[in-house]
Amino acid sequence: MKGTGWREIFVGGSARAEAAVVRRFINEINQVQANLQGRSGAGKPDRAFHAKALLATTDAEFVIADDIAEELRVDLFQPGARYPAIVRVSNASGVHQDDDARDMRGLAFRVVTGDGQGHDYLMTNAPASHARDARQFVVFAKAMSGSRLWLLPRLLFGLGPFEAVRMFRTLIGSTGRKVESAAKETFWSRAPIAMGEVAAKYLARPAAAAEPDRPATGPNYLRDDLAARLANGEVIYDFCIQRFVDERRTPIEDGAVEWTEVDAPPEPIARLVIHRQDLTRPDVAEMTAEVDAVEFNPWNTSHALRPLGGLNRARQIVYASSQVFRANRKALSGSSVLGRVGAWLLKWTFAGINRVIDWHRLPGLIGAFNLLVFRDRLRQENVHDPGPQAPAASPAIRTIPAAAEISRQSDGRFNDPSDPMMGAAGTRFGRNMPVAHVHPDPSPGILEPSPREVSQTLLTRNHFVPATTLNLLAAAWIQFMTHDWFNHAKVPKADRGPDDDWRIDLAEDDDWPERPMRIGKTPRYPSEVDDPAAPPAYANTNTHWWDASQIYGGTKAATSRLRSHEKGKLIVQPDGLLPFDPETGIEHTGFNDNWWVGLSLLHTVFSLEHNAICDRLGVTYPTWNDDQLFRRARLINIALMAKIHTIEWTPGILGHPALQIGMNANWSGLAGGRLASLLPGLASSEAFGGIPGSPVDHHAAPYALTEEFVSVYRMHPLIPDDYNLYAHTTRAKIAAKTLPEIQGAETRTVLEQFDMRDLFYSFGVTHPGAITLHNYPRFLQTHRRSDGEIMDLGAVDVLRDRERGVPRYNQFRTLLHRRPAKSFEDITDNPVWAKELREVYGGDVGRVDTMVGMFAETPPRGFGFSDTAFRIFVVMASRRLKSDRFFTTDFSPEVYTPAGMDWIDRNDMRSVIARHYPDLAPYLRRVGNAFAPWPRA
Repeated sequence: MKGTGWREIFVGGSARAEAAVVRRFINEINQVQANLQGRSGAGKPDRAFHAKALLATTDAEFVIADDIAEELRVDLFQPGARYPAIVRVSNASGVHQDDDARDMRGLAFRVVTGDGQGHDYLMTNAPASHARDARQFVVFAKAMSGSRLWLLPRLLFGLGPFEAVRMFRTLIGSTGRKVESAAKETFWSRAPIAMGEVAAKYLARPAAAAEPDRPATGPNYLRDDLAARLANGEVIYDFCIQRFVDERRTPIEDGAVEWTEVDAPPEPIARLVIHRQDLTRPDVAEMTAEVDAVEFNPWNTSHALRPLGGLNRARQIVYASSQVFRANRKALSGSSVLGRVGAWLLKWTFAGINRVIDWHRLPGLIGAFNLLVFRDRLRQENVHDPGPQAPAASPAIRTIPAAAEISRQSDGRFNDPSDPMMGAAGTRFGRNMPVAHVHPDPSPGILEPSPREVSQTLLTRNHFVPATTLNLLAAAWIQFMTHDWFNHAKVPKADRGPDDDWRIDLAEDDDWPERPMRIGKTPRYPSEVDDPAAPPAYANTNTHWWDASQIYGGTKAATSRLRSHEKGKLIVQPDGLLPFDPETGIEHTGFNDNWWVGLSLLHTVFSLEHNAICDRLGVTYPTWNDDQLFRRARLINIALMAKIHTIEWTPGILGHPALQIGMNANWSGLAGGRLASLLPGLASSEAFGGIPGSPVDHHAAPYALTEEFVSVYRMHPLIPDDYNLYAHTTRAKIAAKTLPEIQGAETRTVLEQFDMRDLFYSFGVTHPGAITLHNYPRFLQTHRRSDGEIMDLGAVDVLRDRERGVPRYNQFRTLLHRRPAKSFEDITDNPVWAKELREVYGGDVGRVDTMVGMFAETPPRGFGFSDTAFRIFVVMASRRLKSDRFFTTDFSPEVYTPAGMDWIDRNDMRSVIARHYPDLAPYLRRVGNAFAPWPRA
């Protein structure tokens, strides 16, 4: 069949490797837009190219030919089909200039099918690209964004003499002739697309156009010409394809080679009809603005019509970033040469210091600056692309549905306008480690040493070791947060086949109830979208965003079930408790796995907080309906939780002066944002103004939580086995419980038996466990799940890291820029633990499991967990904020309301608890942090 036999060739050998290369160009393209903005004097970034529209209309139609070839009848290309279309004809420059300036012209149109899916087609009036590949495209764009006097020298420097001269000649040829009318131009695609099994380029050539009454002249003559022609009749283009022949004459990967009509004759398959219309009518400005706002992208299409070749693959990434930048959802600070030199000096100064002095031994403010520099290094070197996500339908006219513009979606879609599926529920986890280092151990080594032996020998709690700087609310809080952030899919034991389990041999004296021990494997991400060279990937069934899905649910239907649908509120019983399922005894909420009293306290108080916010909004905005109140209250409640975690929980568990400064800077900026308020130009700097309100930045890869992030939050030692309950009025002990007696179905019994104020007080005066070896809860080593399966969670935790390709401890710490451990004594200064580690791991320090090594470490002064774990925390704690538009560009009174911003600013964990349980206020007033131990009197 004509047009088949083609193939794609990826830079670096795989789609993942090529994407990593292309992403290096993103900031350069954004800088091009910033340069063009400076040249044009525009108030905000414009398109990097094709800034000036000659025609922008929604009154057009795409008509498929009746005799289209059988093999081309793919997706929308069905005989005789007719679709509405929007069309934009433009000059190619990124600067608005006169139509008689030397320039190319562009034609872009979007076809909208009956299911609402958009298909974009982008062309210029040159038959081939000036650039062979993505790198040349960026070099050219940078050269064009500056003075034209320096164009050739920039090309020579960036491309070398031969390619620079070739590109310069191509540019002169494509821009040197005068264009009489865009209606008489032929427009070609720069790169090919797939049409089922056929590869083809497309072009649009004039078929019919009404002649204007008089020729157009002046600085806008091309625009005026189109307006005059459309006033008299239709402008029609024949839409044709040129089929692939072979790699020499019609290459897929080299955009600079023209597919000539001799080698690949044009084949008409459709018509683009721009209907007769009056472009002087009053609503044309509104229509033009609507079309100008459309983010044309060749990847807005279906998989069957997907773009091909390296230029197109680069466009998928770069266009998305460019569109975000243009929408003012990301901006560049445009650092000066002096600023870049200063940043370079800071980086290498602290790198030298850290070779001699650990960061946590530096004085507070110097340590905080060190952390800022180190965080930037981690952002560049320890954030890696999660790989292609499952295909999703592309948007039609609007990138974001109207309902999602100022409110979160339950499933996490549309947070990023350029990539609607980024961070959505069901998308894959990313990585903090280079892909080459995240392949699981081969069998049988993946089970060596036995995860059960590791759990029993190194984790088992012989006696409870308390974390004396914290209270038990801190332990409940981190589980409350992780239930929002991540959850791997699970297959019930009854549904698992022989190949779906890990089978662990047990010692003869092990009293485990079955042999061998069976631990279900984690279901992998759909293989059809995996790069064959990539390691196995796993999906997050939660959203990746910090969006309180544990309270609000991860689907629209789940959220609806939890709402009262009156005044924006969530369902809370008259007695102040959440509704529950009488059969399971577990409350109805967004995420209720591994349920226990600690989770119930937090779910309840923040459901009550949501409703209190609704009351405040209802008074301030009395005309708002239920949906308006709910959406804004959800935003405000989520932001309050994020603030509490950032500036209360984190400094509570990481009690170090540099961290106190650093985490407050994450939220409010250095000096509490006062520097930014005194110098407004610093407001967009996250260091001086804080991350909330600063521009979105995904740094080195699309946003996703990571497998390593999951790993460092394995903090089960925080949970005690035994609990004393106290009366908040008398402080007298009123009950003693074990963990099984306050979890699962027993949770509701405890809530109905004891006053919520007593439970909060009991958690406030009780210490959690320290995150160390030999402090793992005994009851979690024989944990019975709600489906009846018994699990040793210690063994499961160990195995999960091995299974999911998280590097073992020594490699893990090395890849996070710590010196490798040469002996077990380099891991821990506890000689007994070092001896135990040596025995369990057969003397091989490289085999120590990541969680075990982190538990064995002696943490920095004031830290509740290891320096190794902290390094993942450094990059991901800020990334959860920095990538989320609702914490950055959309963290504003316009989105949250002035009342909402005031609520977030004025409240903390103490005020939340005291609002709903005011009898506890006297205790809370005597602690600076609600997660610190409360006074007993």
